[in-house]
Amino acid sequence: ALYVDKAWLERASQHAAEECERLHQELRGGLPRPKLKDCPVLITDDGVATGLTMEAAIDAVRQAGAAAITVAVPVIAGQARTMLEGKDLSLHFLACPPGFQAVGQFYSDFTPVSSAEVSRLLRAL
Repeated sequence: ALYVDKAWLERASQHAAEECERLHQELRGGLPRPKLKDCPVLITDDGVATGLTMEAAIDAVRQAGAAAITVAVPVIAGQARTMLEGKDLSLHFLACPPGFQAVGQFYSDFTPVSSAEVSRLLRAL
């Protein structure tokens, strides 16, 4: 409907996949992906706005064979809540406020976590 060039879309998709793999290698320091088959999995984030990133995480965990999926977030937009409630998972949140515009509006300090900090935390597991 948007008349997006298929070749451009394929290149963008390939670039995104390569970037995801690069980040995986950087953040996990070469450690293998965790084995999720038949395991219960908890996915959390600082909040859910559109739900698209969370949906991608859910799909990846499901494809890895998770036994059950729980999503727990402090804040979620109403539209994202509706979308995620239609999935086969357990959804928990503290607030789904009207007038939701962005996750950052609910934090007094929304400073991003650095890649180095993420790597350090993952290695501590």
